[in-house]
Amino acid sequence: MSIKEASQKGNYVYVKNDRQSGTQIPGTLIGYTSKVVFYTSGNFVKIYTDDGHGFKPVGTYIALNGGEAVMCGNCVGIKKNGRILLYDENGKSAGSRNA
Repeated sequence: MSIKEASQKGNYVYVKNDRQSGTQIPGTLIGYTSKVVFYTSGNFVKIYTDDGHGFKPVGTYIALNGGEAVMCGNCVGIKKNGRILLYDENGKSAGSRNA
């Protein structure tokens, strides 16, 4: 199944998919793809996925380390010191680029 919508509602990220009317995740929305939702909680970027049975965390936390989280296509990036470190939908490094 795929993620249809993700939006910020107060201190929660509200996520909809094909089967469920919505799920609330505590945090701040960065962005989403059809497979995952990227959001911040504390000093970390966290990733939630739709595994076909419901929403679950991917299990990878990406430290912000004083940077700013931004969406870059289907990846999330940590923008710091003129560079953006990119991470894919599984939380693995996907390279870097200039900010």
